Formats: sequence, C-alpha cells, structure tokens
Amino acid sequence: MTRRRNSVEVNEIFSLRRAQLADAAAIARVHVASWQAAYRGIISDADLARFDVAGRAAAWRRVLGPSANASVWLALEDDLVVGFSEVRGGEVTVLYLHPGWWRLGLGHALLKRAFADIAAAGWREAFLWVLVANEAARAFYGAQGGVAGDSRPVKVGDNRLVEVRYAWKLPVAPH
Repeated sequence: MTRRRNSVEVNEIFSLRRAQLADAAAIARVHVASWQAAYRGIISDADLARFDVAGRAAAWRRVLGPSANASVWLALEDDLVVGFSEVRGGEVTVLYLHPGWWRLGLGHALLKRAFADIAAAGWREAFLWVLVANEAARAFYGAQGGVAGDSRPVKVGDNRLVEVRYAWKLPVAPH
C-alpha cells in the first residue's frame, strides 16, 4: 500500500490520514452505515431512515470546508474509507467505523490519533459523549481507559435519550 503525506500506518492493511473535502461522501457512507447498525433499537427506525448519505455528505462538506475548525482523520483499508474521527477542542465529537470493520483495532487507532491532536493543542483532558443505551460503545470506551462521568439528556429526532461523558487524562505534551 502506498503511504501518503499526513498518513499514519496502523498495520500493513490499514492506515490513517487527514480527511480532505473530497472525502465528504465517503465519510457520509460510513457515518450512515455505522449509525444504522449501532443505533438500531435505540433510535427509532423512522429517524434512522432519515439519516441519509446525501444529507450527511452535505454536512461533512461544511465540516471539511475552508473555514473548518475540526481535526478529522480517516481510517482506510487501502484507499477505502472505513472509519473516521473528529476532534474540536478537547472533545472527540465523533468516532465511527463501518460495521464491517468493527473490532479490528481501528477504533483504538482513531481514538489514539484524536488524543494526540487534543494533547498537541494543549489540552490536559480529552472527553466525548456517548448514548447510555449504546452498550457496545460504552464498553469500548471503558476498555480504552475512559472514565464515565456526567450525563445529560439529548434529543435525536423524536427520541429522548441520555448521553454519558467519558473522559481521559492526557500526558503533558513535551515542549
């Protein structure tokens, strides 16, 4: 596999690289597939059906556009986008993998990359919010050393749910 500038090797098959505007549609496809698998039974089928690739691609074009203030990394198998993460400030705002690539170590690699960006920006703590009902994600974040803390209500479509905050203390970045 050819490695690009701004790319990080995960193993011989997978790599991470920074997202570019041209990646918006690929990110959207992974986002929708992940949501529909991870949130089935948590979010109503009607709301999951409204979460579509075209709408997500438009949203990702805004995130990746010229006024972007987020750090977005992709997990790739060869040149196929199979996962992504987004960081804003000290928060991992999203981390999703296509369901066919769950439990292969890519979530760990994306989370580690997100933490590196957060630490490099001077933050001493990283955090994210996850739905309480998403037991698989909560188990993953706990296994990654995340500590569950505060909770808050959230409305997703017509669904009233609760999120819990996971936090990690970060090592101080060398100067």
